[in-house]
Amino acid sequence: MNYSLRILHLEDNPFDGELLRRILGHEGMVREWVRVESAKAFHEALNNGPFDLILSDYTLPSFNGVEALALARKHQPDVPFIFVSGTIDEDLAVETLKQGAADYVFKNRLSRLTPAVRRALRNVEERAESQRAEQAMRESEHKYRQVFESMSEAALLIDLPTGRILDANQRAEV
Repeated sequence: MNYSLRILHLEDNPFDGELLRRILGHEGMVREWVRVESAKAFHEALNNGPFDLILSDYTLPSFNGVEALALARKHQPDVPFIFVSGTIDEDLAVETLKQGAADYVFKNRLSRLTPAVRRALRNVEERAESQRAEQAMRESEHKYRQVFESMSEAALLIDLPTGRILDANQRAEV
């Protein structure tokens, strides 16, 4: 699956930012790359979104990844958020997953970045497809209910093996 993404990257080190951009760019995943360094710039970027992916360092001079994750969940809750950090320990990383991060990648293991991004985007697509299917099911049930209840004759839905009545319209209840 190919992606051309608008990516927001919260990173105070321009060299790390360029490295990540090149890794994902080499995979053809970058349509637009927006790197910010501060809470204010991150907040402004979120307001000017939407983004397809958010990458964030965990430790920044005046801001931290947990605060960034909370802001991202508030402004763009369906956008996958991945920590790419050299300072996050594993217990803390697991805690961020519980708070809504899609994944975390250690800076000394950047070979995991592309697979983590692909997995996070696939999960977003699967959730969206599931939501569409649930909505279609609700609409179908609503249509069925309207037709079933508007019938001028009594109608019963019976489980043939047991003879149990599963559903009856209002005419059948009179």
